[in-house]
Amino acid sequence: VMMRTGKYKWMPPLPGVIGNELAGVVEDVGAEVDRGWIGREVLVSARELTTRGGCYAEAITVPAESLIEIPDTIDSLSAIALPNYQLAWGLLHEATRGKLPRSVYVNGAGGGVGSALIDLATQLGVRVIAGAGNEEKRRLARARGAEAAVDTGMPMKELVQAVRDGIGGDGADVVFDHLCGSGLAQHLDMLAPFGLLVSYNALKGPAGGDLFASLRASAARALSVTAFNMHAYNGADNRAQRRGLLHQPIEWMASGRIRPAITRTFPLAQAASAHAVLDSADFTGKLALIP
Repeated sequence: VMMRTGKYKWMPPLPGVIGNELAGVVEDVGAEVDRGWIGREVLVSARELTTRGGCYAEAITVPAESLIEIPDTIDSLSAIALPNYQLAWGLLHEATRGKLPRSVYVNGAGGGVGSALIDLATQLGVRVIAGAGNEEKRRLARARGAEAAVDTGMPMKELVQAVRDGIGGDGADVVFDHLCGSGLAQHLDMLAPFGLLVSYNALKGPAGGDLFASLRASAARALSVTAFNMHAYNGADNRAQRRGLLHQPIEWMASGRIRPAITRTFPLAQAASAHAVLDSADFTGKLALIP
């Protein structure tokens, strides 16, 4: 959506094709590439390419080293969710500086990344309180392992209390937020002492108010805020670290321990209809386009 509306910080050159992930079978290779790739199931993630986008397509040509091989037990429809799990693994391990939290609040829990966060957190023994805007999304979050799911449409003061009540005790160790916007600082009130607020997207725009002043006002709880982004892994030196975030999700998906919440599919020719659904927020999980 951010690419389509021109708000993405890493826009592909125009005229461009949007879409950051595609899965399928290798049809052919260049003269100097191992022909053993032909026929293999692979994932193409634009995180492995020099520019983002390009994946709303029936076929794509990419450097061989960018291919991510998928085990036979993962079908292409499931494979396109792996970048969501890659981000979620990074949020749980890298954004937290390697210290796995005991409890988390996941905002936007009914979406692709939110549901992936719940899946991985519950597999890791982390308690999850989910936040979502309608009951269908909250049911999805509870079905995937969240202990409780709260209504993000309630006034912020009530939402904060609902999260704290759901966690019990002093609050959550980590809050994951993808919206940012004017209410970001109030999420600090959901945190336990030494808690961390992780902002990993900004669908509602920049944070409003003085975020540092809010941190200082909560100084007795020693809170912190970080902005996490997969673009931090750009560059050849970080490639192995970025790929490493996929290892456990691929293994768990291949064994059936995690199953992506792909709830609706559309023909590629109906991409506009799929985006109308995205804009309405009237969906759960992840949407997929089928060429």
